[in-house]
Amino acid sequence: MLSNLNNAASSRLLLKGLAGSQASFVAASLYVEQKKPLLVIIPDREEAAYFLNDLQYLLPEVNVMFFPASYKKPYEPESADGNNKLLRAEVLNSISTDKRPPIIVTYPEALFERVVTHGNLKKNTFKLKRGERLSIEFVHDFLHEYDFDRVDFVVEPGQFAIRGGILDVFSYSDEEPYRIEFFGEEVDSIRAFNPVDQLSTRNLEFINIVPDIQGKILRESRESFLEFIPENSFVWIRETELMLQRIATEFDRAETAFASMEGSTAQLAPDELYCSREMLSKQMLAFSILETGSGPVFSKGEAI
Repeated sequence: MLSNLNNAASSRLLLKGLAGSQASFVAASLYVEQKKPLLVIIPDREEAAYFLNDLQYLLPEVNVMFFPASYKKPYEPESADGNNKLLRAEVLNSISTDKRPPIIVTYPEALFERVVTHGNLKKNTFKLKRGERLSIEFVHDFLHEYDFDRVDFVVEPGQFAIRGGILDVFSYSDEEPYRIEFFGEEVDSIRAFNPVDQLSTRNLEFINIVPDIQGKILRESRESFLEFIPENSFVWIRETELMLQRIATEFDRAETAFASMEGSTAQLAPDELYCSREMLSKQMLAFSILETGSGPVFSKGEAI
């Protein structure tokens, strides 16, 4: 069945009659056969999490990642979820640095938010490797400039601590913080550690320290997630019309929230921070697409 998809960007296929976890098995088979990045879009966050668990079980050696929304409501920073912001940054950093084709599972509210561009992410990422000659003061200045908070002990992303020649930093690119030991002006060792018991979990040769990609420093230049993922990705969509409707609803909410602020606080317009239904629909045409469920939008040809 999967041979019906060729490598052309215009490939479209509708899969009908999938029940239960059959969809997960087919998605896993597609990835194994094609060996290309796979973006799975499920219209509901909870269903997306179940799909993610299936793929992680079926493909334990593959980098299967979850790409969530960072905010519950547009233009309300207090509604941001710190863990979700970390997961989003991890996905973007992995796409930029990992040569293995990933599988990414997401849902409409997450696609609705624009992301930092490849260029800006690279420009604002601090790369550090063992043996490099570098002063701890230089790293301190970078972290301060990018709004990392200096604390006694790091417990969440965006924090750092310095004790003598040891620097602990919790980047937005990893689920664990890093402990960097300096010998004079040389990076002597880099380890990931558990912030609860302070025990090391991994020795590392190099790391990427990524700031808050949703923060004010990187807000000026953004693109859709579809522009960020590899061009040869396959896009798997369950219930396409429902997915697009939810994106349209979120964009309407953003426009309403923006209009109600009446210029009290300087904010970028909705079309600079978020993605409209029309924009994402057009961008999806650049990918090979598999649709499942009712209401196909892009699959005008063969159905299986």
